[in-house]
Amino acid sequence: MSAKVPYVLNWKCHQPGDLNPHLVSFVDNILNNPLTSYSSNPMSSIGEMINRAIRPDTTRGTKSSLVKAVVLGGYVAEGREALSYNMNIETSDQGALANRVQVLYIRVPELTVLPDPYCKDNSQPPVLVASIVEMHPTAVLPNWKSAQPSIMAGTIVELEFIESNNRAIVKNILEEATSFVTVFDEISAKNAFVASGNGTFLEGNKAAKRACPASNFKDEIIRIAKEYDIPVEAIETIRRVESGKDPAAIRFEPHVFKRKRPDLVSETLSGEAGFAIAIDDRPIPYTPSQTYCPPARNGRCSPDVSYVASETNRSAFNRAYKHDKMSAVISTSFGYFQVVPVIHEVEMLTGEKGEAAAEEFYNLTRKKPEFMSYELLRMWFARPDKAKAIPAAQEGDWYNFSIEYNGPTAAKQGYDQKFEQTYAYLLTQRCFDDVA
Repeated sequence: MSAKVPYVLNWKCHQPGDLNPHLVSFVDNILNNPLTSYSSNPMSSIGEMINRAIRPDTTRGTKSSLVKAVVLGGYVAEGREALSYNMNIETSDQGALANRVQVLYIRVPELTVLPDPYCKDNSQPPVLVASIVEMHPTAVLPNWKSAQPSIMAGTIVELEFIESNNRAIVKNILEEATSFVTVFDEISAKNAFVASGNGTFLEGNKAAKRACPASNFKDEIIRIAKEYDIPVEAIETIRRVESGKDPAAIRFEPHVFKRKRPDLVSETLSGEAGFAIAIDDRPIPYTPSQTYCPPARNGRCSPDVSYVASETNRSAFNRAYKHDKMSAVISTSFGYFQVVPVIHEVEMLTGEKGEAAAEEFYNLTRKKPEFMSYELLRMWFARPDKAKAIPAAQEGDWYNFSIEYNGPTAAKQGYDQKFEQTYAYLLTQRCFDDVA
């Protein structure tokens, strides 16, 4: 039931001579050297080519100068690992700054026998693609600040090798990538660079890092996947992105509650820093994103949604539940998959009506959170207005799926990327290889 996804879209495949034409004849000479064998160990040939490329030229008394490379991915290194890079680099920056670097996997097409892992004609499985990326040399952008634009995959850099063929330092950014689609979120448990309009560095899509689900949970995932003919990995992807490991997770949505009970909601007026003056003293506070969007989201806030924790946590739910049980329940995301139920689903799951149904539903989310999580997702797929979600999940069309699941502004929030990255990485975990 697994489905393949493209590793990378819009990737430019650089051939030998594209970036460093002066090295082509040099490398050809090395490869044709009968004194060196490259067939038994590809890494030996890579190392030898780079060693010779950066070896001082005794006829000129200089090095072969800087080389150009394309960035394949990377991660942020901190602490001792960062210092191990920065110690080799002369810099006036000290302290905490020296404890953080960008580590890049780089590809010099003229100095490698490895295939380009992201070329459009690449048919290797994801786990092998990740391995090929890691086999490439590394380069660093030292003393990296979190506020700096990150070097994205696809970027062309100019670098100098500082430790033979093992490590290099980025000297110049020649051609900055602005669009890169679908890279694994992680390579060997380290964050990869991903597409982002502002070139930011993806730190911690924790959804992709989680362990494979326990066998009893796998059974539930398989049950839903088979019912709707959706890849099991797609179901697990939704779970990881939405809540991951907490079946009892809830998020109260005051903007939804307001549509049902405007008489109970006190909306915060616009003002500096968001926390301004409320309209009145009604019991349910609500600060729309137009009033306050957390700086950490870099302006990527969904319209009308509250990002104030005290307005969206369990205490906020309990406050609304006290005044209107059913309206509170159908204004809240529940469980692994963060599904907001509708009234008839609440009544079907409980066999009750009205307030009694709301009470029993909430009791079940606390007593049987795993069961309720999976049942809510199963019912969500069965909704007539979600008919487009099934083919999207079947085909790995995460852009359109995210719109169905998270609303029309899902792409702006980055949900499509989270789904794509998590799904791609999940395939490398092979959690469901035993599923027929």
